Amino acid sequence: MSNIHIDPLFSLPVMIPEETFNMNNETKEYIKNLEKEPNTPDDNSNYISTNKYVLNEPELETLSEWLMKFINIYYKDIMKFKDSELYFTQSWVNYTKITQKHHVHNHPNSIVSGVFYLDDDDAKINFYRSDEQFCLSLNISEFNVFNSAKYAYNTKKNGVIIFPSKIRHDVDIQKSDKTRISLAFNTWATGKFGEMYSANLLELKWKN
Repeated sequence: MSNIHIDPLFSLPVMIPEETFNMNNETKEYIKNLEKEPNTPDDNSNYISTNKYVLNEPELETLSEWLMKFINIYYKDIMKFKDSELYFTQSWVNYTKITQKHHVHNHPNSIVSGVFYLDDDDAKINFYRSDEQFCLSLNISEFNVFNSAKYAYNTKKNGVIIFPSKIRHDVDIQKSDKTRISLAFNTWATGKFGEMYSANLLELKWKN
């Protein structure tokens, strides 16, 4: 296999930085004690913060700046997009207690999304393939990022996972008696898109 080259052609990149955020107790307590409401009508649903713009709060300014650093790396350095930049739209905190789950979903009206984790946890975040590679039910000897219909990533204390907003994902049922807390966010862009000569020029100047 050493003389074979494999390209992750048309991939949907998921970014997991090695660096973690230096979380202080005041910031952690602020996040833990936000007002909460049920995430869905499901009896096993987790809870979500009533505030859906938590990264706009002054108490989370340092965390917001840290997350935006990696959003820019993803958008500019990895994806090589130019003439536009991302900014946070909505952001919220998820609280999942024992036996509760986080339903399968994606993030409409967003370009890049992410999840920041306050603590280590055994539950993984699961991502789901949206289309089939082959029109066959193929048996697999070993699952990997090329052949999986579902792929799970471990979470890391004070770490973030960044991904295209369209990818469907969920989180396993919480088995620990410790409340799992994560902060999720969406983004949108401002700047120039397309080209005048292609008759698809779009300039977005508004930013909240």
